[in-house]
Amino acid sequence: MTRRSVTTDQTHALARLATDVARLRREVDELADLHTVTAAHSRALEELSAVVGRGDAARTPVIPAARATSNTQDAADGEEPAPAWLTVLDPAAAIRWLNELAVWVPQVWQPYLQTKTPACWPWHPDVVAELLVVQHLWTLAAADGAAPDALAAWHDRWRPGAARRVERRMAGCDRSFGRHKDDQHKENVYDVACLDEVAEWWATTHGSEPTRPAPGLTLDDSR
Repeated sequence: MTRRSVTTDQTHALARLATDVARLRREVDELADLHTVTAAHSRALEELSAVVGRGDAARTPVIPAARATSNTQDAADGEEPAPAWLTVLDPAAAIRWLNELAVWVPQVWQPYLQTKTPACWPWHPDVVAELLVVQHLWTLAAADGAAPDALAAWHDRWRPGAARRVERRMAGCDRSFGRHKDDQHKENVYDVACLDEVAEWWATTHGSEPTRPAPGLTLDDSR
């Protein structure tokens, strides 16, 4: 029996074929795990999306721009609305707001101003309304979890405009050297110990009853 020899070229060809078969086998095995890899990638993308979403929420300033929603809608969304002094009807709420503001103004508001806000500001309803809103925004900006730049936004965006409006409204009292000027431009001595009475008076009358003048004011006849 004659044995045929295998040429070198044939040997190389068989070796290459064996290599190709092994590579194809590996690729087929990888394809068999494709659904597992795809599922893992999908989970990773979902986790990454959630992380990005949390990062965007953290970067969003807590101090919101002006919104055209009602206080009721804000409350329904879980966001506490700013105290509305000009429309408050609850004496207890008014008393709480005014007393908290009386602490906040000298501790937070006043140090950033170049001029001193006259201490008769509780008898100026529009000034109280302005200060309550800017205090509310400061509280949000200083709260735990607020964006790192929230307080900077408060200083740059909200405080300067409020300060200009308060200063303009209080200019008459500022020129009266410690006296409060009422709507009739009469100068009054005021008693800051009467904040509770002032708040209750405002919430129940909004200054519309001439027979019930604002508590804590005494007409100064000496000047």
